[in-house]
Amino acid sequence: MNGACSVRIGVPGFLWIFAVACSIGARPYLATAQSVTPLPIESALKTISFGDLAPIALSPDGQRLAYTTRSSDRALAIDTETWLRTGVRDLFTGTDIRILDVDTGKETDLTGGQYDNFMPTWCAKGRDLVYLSDRDGSGTAKVWIWKSATDEMRKLADTTVTATEIACTPDGLSIVVTIPPERSVAKGQPNPSLSLSEPLASGIARRPYVRLYRSDGLAQADHGEEAEKGSDPWSLDWAWRRVAMIDVNSGRLTVVAPDDRVMRFRVSPDGRRIAYSAMDRFESAGSQQILFDLKVVDLSSGTAQVVARNLRLGFNGYFAWSPDSSHLSYREFGLKSGSIDCHVVNVMGGTPQNIRTFQASHCRKGRPVRLRCGTSVAGAFSSSAKEHFGRQARSQTERRKWREYRPVKSKL
Repeated sequence: MNGACSVRIGVPGFLWIFAVACSIGARPYLATAQSVTPLPIESALKTISFGDLAPIALSPDGQRLAYTTRSSDRALAIDTETWLRTGVRDLFTGTDIRILDVDTGKETDLTGGQYDNFMPTWCAKGRDLVYLSDRDGSGTAKVWIWKSATDEMRKLADTTVTATEIACTPDGLSIVVTIPPERSVAKGQPNPSLSLSEPLASGIARRPYVRLYRSDGLAQADHGEEAEKGSDPWSLDWAWRRVAMIDVNSGRLTVVAPDDRVMRFRVSPDGRRIAYSAMDRFESAGSQQILFDLKVVDLSSGTAQVVARNLRLGFNGYFAWSPDSSHLSYREFGLKSGSIDCHVVNVMGGTPQNIRTFQASHCRKGRPVRLRCGTSVAGAFSSSAKEHFGRQARSQTERRKWREYRPVKSKL
């Protein structure tokens, strides 16, 4: 109908008019599409991806997911010296933290595409999110916190953090990180800049050199133990740092463990102790097997002790706490181990025990001891991938990751 006039047409006529209308309407679109300019190379190269080696943090209530993304146009090349000085690794440049609401699917860009923001960790039962960022313009990584209740974001302390992980105490009042060592790696003298421009402790300077590998017998016969130490495939000195706690309310920093080659640290479930694995040395000349010491610090007294020595923990130095905070568990493996075994050790000291030879002395009051074996795969003898991807969750998911090992008759 058009104004006061009307035309009656049949179905074939209607279809014909519809086809003509579509063809006419399509012409401007086709002309426009043909006139579009080529895609700029900058736009083609600008991509956003998930951050490498960045944890995906699920809130304790399972409602929110915090993860890291990386923009290619903001990514930078960072050398090792700069990383150890600033705490910002090349993989973490150009990164942002996003929060996904699991129920609604709503995504929030928490950091707004500015500076470098990485390593999100939920604290205080999911009320707070802590992460590392250089968003204060200093160029060095600091600990920041986001309060979900008030949508407030602030820096906790001005201390530079050189961490590969962040942990929170069970009460949510303190953040545990690693900070640069008090003494320079190069000279063993006080030097907060941590310059690596001088020869490292191993005597290898930053200049072209040839590394000679020899068998254990020949090296020790000619030059003794020093020749064996000189055959390390790489220097472990990059891991020199201190374990520290930052008070969430005051920002006060307390050093928990002095200079050490810290690889991993874990807060005990009861919040009374912090355990960490420290790289000691390579097992032998030409070997890439790193030997670790497992150390425990009592937070109330400040005392520290080595509970296990010369452990083949793998490069990442993984281990885990038992739920009652009385034991540590770890996996040992390597070419010289001959097997992959799970061990447990009492935090008060004693000889580490292999789970396969579990004795009745570990059964308290007739009840089985529940332990988890720290691994780089799932933190336990996982029977499914679901346990691995749910390791950040608590309650039921956490309980599923633990196995009960019964004395003598235990079977894995």
